[in-house]
Amino acid sequence: MKANKSVEMALVNILNGIYKEIHSIESSLGIRGEEGDFRPRIEYFHDAVRMLTSNDLRNKRLSVEFLAYDVSMLRYIQNNPLAKAKGGKLNLSPGTALITEAEAEYATGNMREAKAQLSEHYKSYSVLFVALFADPADRDYQSKVNNCNEQVENIAAVQRAAKEAGKNPQSAIDMEEIILEHMDDPALAQKILTSLGGNRKKVIMAEAMQKLSEMMKTADKQIKAVEQAHFTYATSRLAIYENAREVVRKMAMSGMNIVGNFVETAVIEANRGGGRGM
Repeated sequence: MKANKSVEMALVNILNGIYKEIHSIESSLGIRGEEGDFRPRIEYFHDAVRMLTSNDLRNKRLSVEFLAYDVSMLRYIQNNPLAKAKGGKLNLSPGTALITEAEAEYATGNMREAKAQLSEHYKSYSVLFVALFADPADRDYQSKVNNCNEQVENIAAVQRAAKEAGKNPQSAIDMEEIILEHMDDPALAQKILTSLGGNRKKVIMAEAMQKLSEMMKTADKQIKAVEQAHFTYATSRLAIYENAREVVRKMAMSGMNIVGNFVETAVIEANRGGGRGM
């Protein structure tokens, strides 16, 4: 479900308010995320909100892989409010300056009270976060799967043509001519030609077939990775939406019905499997 601009900005404004509450608590208690970045933990997740509002929609920070990590961690933090974000291979702060350890704040406070407050704030933040990013995550997933499938189809077409051109596996074939004739994707064509190297007009058919098979396997692995990321996002989203009813009720009491209705509809669609790829 895609939010229109007015709903999107309303969601962002509410998220900004919750972000400030969390930031204040995490700053006072020195709760950080991963090693190397000593900002309060919430900054990791709010980087995505900043990126969305900057209209840099093609930035990798809004990829389904990053967003899947975000929602799985937000779900984890709800039950473990004082825990660090788990370490991962993703850099969660693209384009955002880090602060040094010397600049990070370390203070003491009522940990029991802080734990309860953080848990409550993160429940609200998580529900709105997944509602805001459901459409970008679905679109990125679908786009990547479509691109990979197109690559596989193009490579398969070149493979068939190469087989027809070669009398036997040791035949020398003009791969440059075959690729240009049977492929519409210039970037992929250049990638294949570069991988072949040497004299592209006299390539042993068996060697060409091996290279093409390797590229197809790589595309298949990319599809599986993207599908796994989207599955993680979708399942984590459903778990987070378990807390949506209370969040919607609070928004209704605050007069924020437009956002509440959007979140409520998003929950219904998610439970019906309405998101793409589900």
